[in-house]
Amino acid sequence: MRIYFFTILVLIGINTLQAQLNIKVGYTVTYTNPSVTNAILNDYNSANEFLTDGFNELHYLHGMQGGLRYRIDDVAFEATWHNKYNTLRSSGLDINDNDISRDLRFRYGSYSLGMEAYLTRNVGLGGTFDLTNVRFRTDVAGVDNVYTISSEWGSSSHFYLSINMPGNDILTFSLKPYVQISWSSVSLSPLQTELGTPSLAEPNEKYLNFGLQLVFYNGIW
Repeated sequence: MRIYFFTILVLIGINTLQAQLNIKVGYTVTYTNPSVTNAILNDYNSANEFLTDGFNELHYLHGMQGGLRYRIDDVAFEATWHNKYNTLRSSGLDINDNDISRDLRFRYGSYSLGMEAYLTRNVGLGGTFDLTNVRFRTDVAGVDNVYTISSEWGSSSHFYLSINMPGNDILTFSLKPYVQISWSSVSLSPLQTELGTPSLAEPNEKYLNFGLQLVFYNGIW
């Protein structure tokens, strides 16, 4: 959080660079319901009866974003980096009292190019095309290093409504309810292999998600 507020202060200090070129930083909270991913997690819990606490289902993600906006009259173009993630944990001891605890780290990253049209000074509609990266990493008890299970690239789009609250010529706050639609599927076969769960016929997932972005822009709105 200290880094987050420090970044906002930096934005205030550099607002005089260009009137229509703005730097933005923000935070995203999102909900997703990936049925195939959650089926694999539930299969793992069922297959490991010695777990004291099994994996929760994957639903909530959160993370930082940053980027640039360039506005021309009632239209703006944005380039944005999004990082949404969550860590799921399971713990327990097997029949020989060996620790079988494991962390599963999920990351859904995006590099976006988009356009937003302003209906009024305070309201806009926008869309993006995204290059996405879905990554699973794990931290297993008794293994020194966190290692990557899978990292797969694909594409998606954000569609959003922006509610903008210009404070002054230094800083503007924007609320953006959004939906992110995946155009490509991610193979979850490596996750199944890592967790030792029964193979599904089509272990592919599209991570549809929706939520709220809280974004700060520097400079004149």
